[in-house]
Amino acid sequence: MSNLQERNPAVVPVPTLLRCETGSPDPLLIQTEGDAYLTFSLYEERERGAIRFKRCQSAKFGYPNNEALSGHPLYRFGLILYDLQLVRNSPWLEEIKKMNRVHRSHDDSLHPHLNHYVFPLHDSTFECIAASHDELKIPEHMDLSIANLEAQFAILGR
Repeated sequence: MSNLQERNPAVVPVPTLLRCETGSPDPLLIQTEGDAYLTFSLYEERERGAIRFKRCQSAKFGYPNNEALSGHPLYRFGLILYDLQLVRNSPWLEEIKKMNRVHRSHDDSLHPHLNHYVFPLHDSTFECIAASHDELKIPEHMDLSIANLEAQFAILGR
C-alpha cells in the first residue's frame, strides 16, 4: 500500500442497535465541555435513540443534508446516510492535532484514543471528535435535558 493510500480516510459503520428514522428524525444535540448527546427518532418505534459521545473535543452539526451528502468530503470514502460511522485516518482529527502542537506540552501519542464519528441524517449531518460512545433508547416524550440524559446513561451503568 502506498503512503498516499494509507493517509486516505476510510469511513466504516459503527455497530448499533439504533435504527434512525429516515424521514424526519428530529435530531437534537446537547453538548457540554465533556460530552455530547445526540438524540433522534427511531425507525418505527415510539422511543428516541440517544448516543453519548464521551470526552467530545469538537463537534459539527448542520450541513450537508441528505440531498447534498455527495458533496461531503468523506462521501467518496464510503459515507452513507442514516448510519453512525467512524472515520479512520481522519483529516479533521489530524487538523486538531496539528493545531494543538503549538502547546508546549503537546504529544501526539497522548491522544490515540480520539475517534472521528459522523452520522448523516435527513436534514443535517453530525460529526464529532470524541474518545468513545455509548447508546440507549429513551422514552419518546422524556424531557431532553442534560440531567435526564446523564441519569438515563447512569441507570445502565455507563
